[in-house]
Amino acid sequence: MRRRGSIAKLAARCRDAAGVADIPIFNASEADCDAIVQIGTALPVVALIAEIERETGKPLVACNAAVYWQTLRAIGITDPIRGYGSLLSEH
Repeated sequence: MRRRGSIAKLAARCRDAAGVADIPIFNASEADCDAIVQIGTALPVVALIAEIERETGKPLVACNAAVYWQTLRAIGITDPIRGYGSLLSEH
């Protein structure tokens, strides 16, 4: 299964099995949508965004990454940041 790597990494960060019983990111990736938005303060997800985007084929916008992006742009920093998904690397 192509999702195994990211699911394993997310599972390692969950407190118990219930936390990984149903990973909504991958359920959403199978829907007819243009992008996936991750809401919440799951900071470890930021480090997995690029991998999840590769595995799902869809851009993933995590709220923490979006706040970083907005803050950097507000202070005039527009350098691409690689390794944390398309929002930070391409926009």
